[in-house]
Amino acid sequence: MLTIALNNIRISAPVGISAEERLTKSELLIDVAVCIQTEQPVRLLDDTLDYQRLVAVVQAAAGCETALLEQVCFHVVEGIRPLDDRIQSITVAVQKLHPPGMSNVGSAGVRYTWNRNADPA
Repeated sequence: MLTIALNNIRISAPVGISAEERLTKSELLIDVAVCIQTEQPVRLLDDTLDYQRLVAVVQAAAGCETALLEQVCFHVVEGIRPLDDRIQSITVAVQKLHPPGMSNVGSAGVRYTWNRNADPA
C-alpha cells in the first residue's frame, strides 16, 4: 500500500453559514492522503497518482459554494474516488483559518476518511 499525501493546500473558498461569509470567502487549508494498492518499486508516474491532478481536483471540489466544512470534505472525496481503481482509502482534513466569531481560535476543522472496504456501494 502506498500513501500519497498533499498537505496545506491553500484555497480561498465560499464556505460559511451566512451569505456574507460565503461572499467574502474563507481561507482553507486542506490535507489529503490517498492510499493506493500498487506494486513496488514505483518507477513511473503510471505506477502512482499525479499530484498535480489531485491538487486540481481538490481545488475544484473545495471551490463549490457550501455552508459546512464537512461538505467540503465529502466533495473532495467524491472528486478523488473516480480517479483510479487502485484507490483504497482517502482522508481529507479541512481547516478554516480564523473562523468568524471566534477571535481566540486559530482554525476550525474537520477530517473525513473514506475506505473502499467499508463502502456499501
